[in-house]
Amino acid sequence: MTDPYLVLGITSGADSAKIDDAFARLKTHLEGDFNGNMRAKEQATRALATAMIAYAKLKAGEMPQSFTREKIGARLRIGQLCLASGMISMDQLKEAMDEQAETGQALGEILMEKQIISQEELDGLLLGQDLIDGVEEITDPFALRLIALGLVSEEAMIIALLENRFSTESITATLKRRGWLEQEIIDLLIRQAAGR
Repeated sequence: MTDPYLVLGITSGADSAKIDDAFARLKTHLEGDFNGNMRAKEQATRALATAMIAYAKLKAGEMPQSFTREKIGARLRIGQLCLASGMISMDQLKEAMDEQAETGQALGEILMEKQIISQEELDGLLLGQDLIDGVEEITDPFALRLIALGLVSEEAMIIALLENRFSTESITATLKRRGWLEQEIIDLLIRQAAGR
Protein backbone atom coordinates (compact mmCIF):
# COMPACT_ATOMS: atom_id res chain seq x y z
CA MET A 1 0.00 0.00 0.00
CA THR A 2 1.23 3.48 -0.87
CA ASP A 3 1.79 5.88 2.02
CA PRO A 4 -0.98 8.49 1.61
CA TYR A 5 1.04 11.04 3.60
CA LEU A 6 3.85 10.66 1.09
CA VAL A 7 1.39 11.08 -1.79
CA LEU A 8 0.26 14.41 -0.33
CA GLY A 9 3.82 15.46 0.49
CA ILE A 10 3.36 15.74 4.25
CA THR A 11 4.85 14.03 7.27
CA SER A 12 3.23 10.91 8.70
CA GLY A 13 0.68 11.65 11.37
CA ALA A 14 -0.06 15.19 10.17
CA ASP A 15 -3.23 16.67 11.63
CA SER A 16 -6.46 17.07 9.70
CA ALA A 17 -5.84 20.74 8.89
CA LYS A 18 -2.43 19.96 7.34
CA ILE A 19 -3.96 17.09 5.37
CA ASP A 20 -6.72 19.37 4.04
CA ASP A 21 -4.24 22.15 3.19
CA ALA A 22 -1.78 19.81 1.44
CA PHE A 23 -4.52 18.20 -0.62
CA ALA A 24 -6.08 21.56 -1.57
CA ARG A 25 -2.71 22.97 -2.73
CA LEU A 26 -1.84 19.79 -4.64
CA LYS A 27 -5.27 19.66 -6.27
CA THR A 28 -5.01 23.31 -7.32
CA HIS A 29 -1.61 22.73 -8.91
CA LEU A 30 -2.62 19.49 -10.63
CA GLU A 31 -5.74 21.04 -12.15
CA GLY A 32 -3.67 23.60 -14.07
CA ASP A 33 -3.76 23.88 -17.86
CA PHE A 34 0.00 23.23 -18.39
CA ASN A 35 0.12 25.59 -21.39
CA GLY A 36 -1.20 22.95 -23.77
CA ASN A 37 1.35 20.28 -22.77
CA MET A 38 -0.88 17.21 -23.06
CA ARG A 39 1.68 14.81 -21.55
CA ALA A 40 1.97 17.01 -18.47
CA LYS A 41 -1.84 17.20 -18.28
CA GLU A 42 -2.10 13.39 -18.48
CA GLN A 43 0.53 12.98 -15.77
CA ALA A 44 -1.27 15.55 -13.59
CA THR A 45 -4.60 13.76 -14.06
CA ARG A 46 -3.04 10.44 -13.01
CA ALA A 47 -1.39 12.05 -9.96
CA LEU A 48 -4.63 13.79 -8.98
CA ALA A 49 -6.54 10.50 -9.05
CA THR A 50 -3.93 8.96 -6.74
CA ALA A 51 -4.00 12.02 -4.46
CA MET A 52 -7.79 11.87 -4.19
CA ILE A 53 -7.63 8.24 -3.07
CA ALA A 54 -4.91 9.04 -0.52
CA TYR A 55 -6.87 12.02 0.81
CA ALA A 56 -10.05 9.95 1.14
CA LYS A 57 -8.16 7.24 3.07
CA LEU A 58 -6.65 9.77 5.43
CA LYS A 59 -10.00 11.49 6.04
CA ALA A 60 -11.72 8.15 6.63
CA GLY A 61 -9.02 7.06 9.07
CA GLU A 62 -8.13 3.99 6.97
CA MET A 63 -4.48 4.01 7.90
CA PRO A 64 -2.22 1.03 8.54
CA GLN A 65 0.15 1.41 11.48
CA SER A 66 3.32 1.83 9.43
CA PHE A 67 4.75 1.81 5.97
CA THR A 68 7.98 0.02 5.21
CA ARG A 69 10.22 1.07 2.40
CA GLU A 70 12.26 -1.77 1.07
CA LYS A 71 15.00 -1.88 -1.46
CA ILE A 72 13.64 -2.37 -4.92
CA GLY A 73 15.23 -4.15 -7.76
CA ALA A 74 17.32 -7.20 -6.98
CA ARG A 75 18.44 -8.79 -10.24
CA LEU A 76 17.68 -6.52 -13.16
CA ARG A 77 15.11 -7.91 -15.53
CA ILE A 78 15.59 -8.10 -19.28
CA GLY A 79 12.96 -5.42 -19.84
CA GLN A 80 14.72 -3.02 -17.49
CA LEU A 81 18.03 -3.58 -19.23
CA CYS A 82 16.46 -3.06 -22.67
CA LEU A 83 14.79 0.12 -21.46
CA ALA A 84 17.94 1.42 -19.75
CA SER A 85 20.03 0.83 -22.86
CA GLY A 86 17.50 2.55 -25.12
CA MET A 87 16.85 -0.63 -27.12
CA ILE A 88 13.09 -0.36 -26.51
CA SER A 89 10.59 2.27 -25.51
CA MET A 90 8.33 2.14 -22.46
CA ASP A 91 5.39 1.44 -24.79
CA GLN A 92 7.20 -1.50 -26.40
CA LEU A 93 8.03 -2.87 -22.95
CA LYS A 94 4.42 -2.58 -21.82
CA GLU A 95 3.19 -4.31 -24.98
CA ALA A 96 5.69 -7.15 -24.58
CA MET A 97 4.86 -7.53 -20.88
CA ASP A 98 1.15 -7.72 -21.69
CA GLU A 99 1.87 -10.49 -24.18
CA GLN A 100 4.07 -12.22 -21.60
CA ALA A 101 1.21 -12.15 -19.09
CA GLU A 102 -1.10 -13.76 -21.65
CA THR A 103 1.27 -16.41 -22.99
CA GLY A 104 3.76 -17.02 -20.18
CA GLN A 105 6.55 -16.77 -22.73
CA ALA A 106 9.89 -15.24 -21.70
CA LEU A 107 10.12 -11.50 -22.35
CA GLY A 108 13.38 -11.86 -24.28
CA GLU A 109 11.77 -14.37 -26.64
CA ILE A 110 8.82 -12.04 -27.24
CA LEU A 111 11.14 -9.14 -28.03
CA MET A 112 13.08 -11.34 -30.47
CA GLU A 113 9.89 -12.56 -32.17
CA LYS A 114 8.79 -8.96 -32.62
CA GLN A 115 12.25 -8.29 -34.10
CA ILE A 116 12.93 -5.59 -31.55
CA ILE A 117 16.15 -7.26 -30.38
CA SER A 118 18.41 -9.91 -31.91
CA GLN A 119 19.65 -13.17 -30.41
CA GLU A 120 23.07 -11.58 -29.90
CA GLU A 121 21.55 -8.65 -28.05
CA LEU A 122 19.52 -11.00 -25.87
CA ASP A 123 22.64 -13.01 -25.05
CA GLY A 124 24.42 -9.79 -24.07
CA LEU A 125 21.51 -8.73 -21.90
CA LEU A 126 21.47 -12.09 -20.12
CA LEU A 127 25.17 -11.70 -19.42
CA GLY A 128 24.56 -8.14 -18.23
CA GLN A 129 22.01 -9.36 -15.70
CA ASP A 130 24.77 -11.17 -13.85
CA LEU A 131 27.25 -8.28 -14.05
CA ILE A 132 25.07 -5.39 -12.88
CA ASP A 133 23.95 -5.08 -9.28
CA GLY A 134 20.39 -3.84 -9.60
CA VAL A 135 19.56 -3.44 -5.92
CA GLU A 136 18.77 0.16 -5.23
CA GLU A 137 17.42 1.75 -2.11
CA ILE A 138 15.34 4.79 -2.84
CA THR A 139 15.80 7.21 0.00
CA ASP A 140 15.17 10.49 -1.78
CA PRO A 141 11.76 11.71 -0.57
CA PHE A 142 10.97 13.35 -3.91
CA ALA A 143 11.74 10.14 -5.84
CA LEU A 144 9.58 8.16 -3.41
CA ARG A 145 6.77 10.65 -3.88
CA LEU A 146 6.95 10.37 -7.67
CA ILE A 147 6.47 6.61 -7.35
CA ALA A 148 3.70 7.01 -4.76
CA LEU A 149 1.83 9.43 -7.04
CA GLY A 150 2.03 6.94 -9.89
CA LEU A 151 4.03 9.36 -12.02
CA VAL A 152 7.07 7.11 -12.35
CA SER A 153 7.21 3.33 -12.20
CA GLU A 154 9.66 1.51 -9.98
CA GLU A 155 11.34 0.23 -13.17
CA ALA A 156 11.90 3.74 -14.47
CA MET A 157 13.20 4.88 -11.09
CA ILE A 158 15.63 1.93 -10.93
CA ILE A 159 16.94 2.87 -14.36
CA ALA A 160 17.31 6.51 -13.36
CA LEU A 161 19.16 5.51 -10.18
CA LEU A 162 21.46 3.18 -12.11
CA GLU A 163 22.22 5.94 -14.62
CA ASN A 164 22.88 8.35 -11.79
CA ARG A 165 25.61 6.08 -10.45
CA PHE A 166 27.69 7.33 -13.40
CA SER A 167 26.26 10.80 -13.88
CA THR A 168 26.08 14.09 -12.06
CA GLU A 169 22.55 14.92 -13.19
CA SER A 170 19.62 14.73 -10.79
CA ILE A 171 17.06 11.93 -10.78
CA THR A 172 14.42 14.33 -12.08
CA ALA A 173 16.74 15.47 -14.89
CA THR A 174 17.24 11.84 -15.91
CA LEU A 175 13.49 11.16 -15.83
CA LYS A 176 12.85 14.30 -17.89
CA ARG A 177 15.62 13.49 -20.42
CA ARG A 178 14.15 10.02 -20.95
CA GLY A 179 10.69 11.51 -21.50
CA TRP A 180 9.15 9.83 -18.45
CA LEU A 181 8.30 12.99 -16.53
CA GLU A 182 7.41 16.48 -17.72
CA GLN A 183 9.20 19.52 -16.26
CA GLU A 184 5.87 21.17 -15.46
CA ILE A 185 5.00 18.29 -13.13
CA ILE A 186 8.38 18.48 -11.41
CA ASP A 187 7.98 22.23 -10.92
CA LEU A 188 4.45 22.03 -9.53
CA LEU A 189 5.38 19.33 -7.03
CA ILE A 190 8.33 21.41 -5.85
CA ARG A 191 6.05 24.48 -5.48
CA GLN A 192 3.43 22.45 -3.64
CA ALA A 193 6.00 20.97 -1.26
CA ALA A 194 7.31 24.47 -0.54
CA GLY A 195 3.78 25.58 0.36
CA ARG A 196 3.28 27.85 -2.64
